[in-house]
Amino acid sequence: MEIVGCCPLGIRFSSGEKIFMYSNTVMPCMYILTPHGHHYLYITTECPNEWYGFDCKQQCSGHCRDNFPCNKVTGQCEKGCAHGWYGQRCEHRCLGHCMNNASCNQMNGTCDGGCAAGWIGSFCEKGNTPSL
Repeated sequence: MEIVGCCPLGIRFSSGEKIFMYSNTVMPCMYILTPHGHHYLYITTECPNEWYGFDCKQQCSGHCRDNFPCNKVTGQCEKGCAHGWYGQRCEHRCLGHCMNNASCNQMNGTCDGGCAAGWIGSFCEKGNTPSL
């Protein structure tokens, strides 16, 4: 047997005589190929909050906006990152000093609105103190 991965959106499968359909969410499950080429889908239990992945062994960053739980399959923060964090899973702390104390760009960490006074660099991470 080979375990292939998680089920995509809108997957339809049967278990005995019952047919299950998930269209609004990604449900963790195993897609198994038998030596005879038959395909079987088995739902696993849903991960508890703050954990994600195939066996729920990966911990969420804990930096999702408004303490919203991360996606239990991908670990991504679907509502965005909390102030001061960026990345697909909000796993990186913003480095710089953005203008007006704005949060950095949630995808790449740059300060889209520019740097606060006295700071330079793509991430506003470098002090710019004029020499006398």
